[in-house]
Amino acid sequence: MTIAMASGSAVAVVAAAGIFATGVWGVLRARDVLRVLIGVMLLLSSVTLLTVALARAQTDPGLAAGAHAIVLLAWAIEVTEIAIAIALFIALSRRGLIEISRMREGKW
Repeated sequence: MTIAMASGSAVAVVAAAGIFATGVWGVLRARDVLRVLIGVMLLLSSVTLLTVALARAQTDPGLAAGAHAIVLLAWAIEVTEIAIAIALFIALSRRGLIEISRMREGKW
């Protein structure tokens, strides 16, 4: 492993940690459904970035190929999550339940 490759992986790991922390903060502090969903998407994106960074650092082609397969699976899961999130957001907005505080009160 070269020094440039190691430093590139370190930058990606730090970026993934920052994105993950932002996603956790977004989920915990959000008051409406859309922001919670954006936080969850940030969490998934940070895990995908971390997997790509660690796969890039691998010298064994078998491990790198397995990591890339995991990334493709994660992308498929993210696309499915986005589709479900959009449908959920539309259904909740029609009922006027965009704010989480109103959902907790049970006013369905």
